Amino acid sequence: MSRIKSWRNNFEILNKIRNSSPSKMHNFINKILSRRPENIHIAQNIDGLHRSQKFKDQIVEIHGSVHTSSCLSCNQQYETLKFYEENILKQQSLNCDSCKDGLVKVDTISFGQALSQISLKKAQEASENCDFFIAVGTSLKVSPANQFPNIALQNNAKLIILNKEETSFDGRALLVINEDLEEIHEQIN
Repeated sequence: MSRIKSWRNNFEILNKIRNSSPSKMHNFINKILSRRPENIHIAQNIDGLHRSQKFKDQIVEIHGSVHTSSCLSCNQQYETLKFYEENILKQQSLNCDSCKDGLVKVDTISFGQALSQISLKKAQEASENCDFFIAVGTSLKVSPANQFPNIALQNNAKLIILNKEETSFDGRALLVINEDLEEIHEQIN
């Protein structure tokens, strides 16, 4: 029953963001990604507003995404909304259509669930190899994401922080702008 409740919660999130559009800052980040294929966006958000098919190989979603779901047994991937409507609402079933035995879960990280080692490795490698690490709209309090700026700094990258509030990394950054992200976008655009 708690799995069905989790699906309903994720469905509510999808409904809330269904008509949302990426912000100017999301688009700015995509502009940065377009400059070099080595540029990587490490995303903590699960809402997918940062997603772009054009840059999908340059985006690492360390907390997953509410837009996709996967079988816990065979890893078959589904579009969350479609699976919810066709399997959960109509059949009250969380079972995978492919392997029939596994349960399908939304691809967001649940409390106590391990993060994807593939995503963490990609984020760590990007942090080790970047020239600039730009932290946008994050308190830098959530682990392990808050370790990536340290990794970048240890590898001689310059740290830039764009966030409404101060962070514990501000004193180590080359540039800090503490304002609303849309205001920051207007300043740097």
